[in-house]
Amino acid sequence: MNHTIVRPVQVSAETRARDIASRIGLPLTTGKVEGYRFVLEVALDQLAIRDLYQFRTRPVSIGPLRPRAPGRGRDLLARATGRNCRTVFDATAGLGRDALHLARLGREVTAVERSPVLAELLRDAAESLDLGSGMGSITVHCGDSRLLLKEFPRADVVYLDPMFPGRGLHYAAPRKELELLRGLVGLDPDAKALADLAKTCAGRRMVIKRPHSARPLIGSPDFEVKGRAIRYDVYLSGPK
Repeated sequence: MNHTIVRPVQVSAETRARDIASRIGLPLTTGKVEGYRFVLEVALDQLAIRDLYQFRTRPVSIGPLRPRAPGRGRDLLARATGRNCRTVFDATAGLGRDALHLARLGREVTAVERSPVLAELLRDAAESLDLGSGMGSITVHCGDSRLLLKEFPRADVVYLDPMFPGRGLHYAAPRKELELLRGLVGLDPDAKALADLAKTCAGRRMVIKRPHSARPLIGSPDFEVKGRAIRYDVYLSGPK
């Protein structure tokens, strides 16, 4: 079975679908999909990715971002990245929800995703994000974070949310999204190497998100910020 195909979900979105397919190098169809696992569904106002292996589930989209509760002072991700953080390099952007949230917290976020399909979904969501006064920004790049970390200006925080190796698959995401990410980008066999590099490239700290069921990726962190299901391992590399 082939991988991904682009399909408009309404006649008025055909031109947009054609442009997206051309930009990211994917085939386009306006009819029935056969022989592909993933369908990038294009509407005029939204993109979504459908996994045809998951017959009973709705397509995944990065819809309008809803502010998280509780407030900023008790926000786990805000605490993990630090109050003096201004810039963040998200090296494993995925569906980008943490990157978008960090932008809402006032950070200037560079989000990097190696899958062209996921990068397109995230770029579309970022362009429609309403960032008011006092909020940050987000720019999306498709590429290899191991290369871009060396090319881009040093960020205060380098952030990772990898799929952890081990006997079972550990990932801090709902199962539906996990299966989608596994299918689109595979596992993260280079996660440890990326973390080692990220630690040397971070201006202030590197933050790794992990579920409680997974062990730390590269040894003991300087401190942890714990939630009910996930934790953030914080490795300091500069001023707090």
